[in-house]
Parts: sequence; structure tokens; C-alpha cells
Amino acid sequence: MRRRFFNKIGGGGLPTDDFMVFDKSVSDPANITISEDNDFLYRLLTSGFYRVLCKSAMGGGEVFVCGLKYNNSNLYFDGSPADLTGQEGDVMVLFLEFWYKWYKVDDNRFLYHFADHDIDGTYIHVPQSLVGAYKGYVSSNRLYSWSDVTPTTNVSLSDFRSYAKARGTGFQVIDFQQHCVIAMMLYAKYKTRNLQGVLGPGGATCDPATTTGSSNATGGADTENEYSKYVCGLGLEGVFGGICEWVEGVEINNRVWKITDPDGSTRNVNAGTVSGWIKNIAAENGPFFDVVPTQVGGSNLKYYSDHYYQASDNSLVLARSYSNSNEYGGVAYTGADKYASSQDLAYGSRLAFRGTISELNPEQFKMLPVL
Repeated sequence: MRRRFFNKIGGGGLPTDDFMVFDKSVSDPANITISEDNDFLYRLLTSGFYRVLCKSAMGGGEVFVCGLKYNNSNLYFDGSPADLTGQEGDVMVLFLEFWYKWYKVDDNRFLYHFADHDIDGTYIHVPQSLVGAYKGYVSSNRLYSWSDVTPTTNVSLSDFRSYAKARGTGFQVIDFQQHCVIAMMLYAKYKTRNLQGVLGPGGATCDPATTTGSSNATGGADTENEYSKYVCGLGLEGVFGGICEWVEGVEINNRVWKITDPDGSTRNVNAGTVSGWIKNIAAENGPFFDVVPTQVGGSNLKYYSDHYYQASDNSLVLARSYSNSNEYGGVAYTGADKYASSQDLAYGSRLAFRGTISELNPEQFKMLPVL
């Protein structure tokens, strides 16, 4: 079966399982197919992203987490009640570790292969990390991920960075790799780039900002055709829409993106020079999951179904998600026309963590103090 299916998409030397294929010649957003044998990819999509409560360890650089019930975040995984308002830590989504590699199939098609290890020494590493389940909230100059609060807006990326770092070593705002992983995982899960057409456009707003926690009773489940509340995907409430999210790890100079990866390495990617509906992104030519718009000419129902804004200035930064809830802003939405010092009621961010993550059972976790 693997050989027969594999011959349909290409030839020798390509993976035979755990991959997704994109056809660039197809304008329909549903241009994605998945391998018939996808044991690891299936496990990654169904259990590789889940909600936890998170507490910092003394000394920084390490956190302790405890899983929440999949279909009800108000409970720990053992069914005991959980407090999501900050009394028992931050509500985060755990991103499990994996590796991936880009392959060219033919002039129109490319694929990404997923694995639980670096198969041949050339696979790109996505380390385990944490991302806030909610839009970020600032209290006493520190950034949090709490339920039942009004997300913080009208704060610059520079200030959000300092508020995240004030939480301790390893804390940061959500970064470029994490946002690209969100996009690619949802593309693979639903086999379409028009995620507003699946998850819904949502109904969250930025002014006033919609209160966090609308997804608590449904937990990590994705929304379906949501038009009133935050859109959810991969356990992330407001995975797009509601509030634009400042993103760490990108500096933009005259449309050249300097991207910094979690290992500290950097690379430059040339982005498109015209604003509009996204038609192509850098990830189509590999080797990275670079959701960097390179060409426009689509629409809300073609190609990536999301919008790109750009400027020719230097020292610009990146925003994802989009403000309010409409067809412009899905997981590929790109705002590349603001400065790190810019402030806007439509802009907030999201807490994240990179460092040592230790999982505990509810009894052990509840005994730890909230630092």
C-alpha cells in the first residue's frame, strides 16, 4: 500500500509515511493531502498539544506542569477541580518535541515529513515548549496566561518582552517558530489553509478586548464554525482573531526578515514587497516552516485565505492573529509594518516558555507554591 500510494505523488527517495503534501498549482485552499500511513503525525496532531497548569521552579529556567482534562479545562486530568484564574499557575499549552524535513516532489508539489527523531542528520528540530492558552494579561509589570481577565492591549512588543522576562528565566512572548508550528499543524489536521472556514471566524474583539476563558468548559477541543466567541485550535483560545499578537524572534529591514530560531541561529528570508491576500509563502521552498508571505494575489477563499501588510521601513517587527474577527486574519495573517515601540488597542501578545519542563501528577503539583 505504501509503495502504490507513494508512486502516485512522486518517486524514489521520498518518505512513505507521516507526511503532508501541498500542491502549489491549486488555488483551492484545500490543496493538502496526508499520507495513508501516518502513525506519528496522527499522534502529534491528536495528543501533541494539550493544556496544562504551569508553576515556576525556584531559580528559574524550569517549570512544573500538570495536565488538564481534554474536554474540560476546569478539571485536572484525574477529574479534580482546577483553578484557571492564576491561583494555581498559568494555563498553558504544551507543545511536544518533533522533527521535520522539506522535500520537493515535483515542480508544483512539496511535502513535509514528520518524525520523532532526526532521521538522517538534516531534520529540523522543534523543541518542547509552552504557549499561553489565552491572550496575555499584564499585572504588576509581569505577563500571565489567566482565565477570566481582560487581555492587555495598547502595549509595545518591547514592553511585553520585559514583562515576560520578569517572570523568570525561560519565559518570553510567543515566538516565530511556535506560530509557524501552529499554522502547519492546523493545515495538516484539517487539510486546508482556509481555517476560518473550518474553525469559524470567531466573534472576539479587541476594543473592548474579549475576556479570556470562553473555552474553559470545552477544554482543548477545537471550535467548529465559531461566530460568537474566541476561535480555538490546538488548545489555544484565540488561535487567531480577537487581538493581534506581537511575535518574538523576527526583525524586519526593508522586507528582509532576520529570523532567530530557538537554538540562537539566524537566517534571512526575503518577504513580498506588496500587501494583499497571501498566495505564496517561503515554506513552500523549504527547508523551514517559514510562514513568510512571498507573493500576494489570492483572496479569502483562495490559497492561504489570509492577509499580509508590509512596509519598506527598517527595524520592524511581526504580528500574527489579526484584530477582531473576520476573514482577513487566520494563522498565516502577517502584520509586518510596525515597530517594537508601537502601541495599539488592537495589539497584545501571548506568554510562552522555553526551558526545562517537568510533568507532575495533580497531588504533587498542588503542593507547589505559585511563585
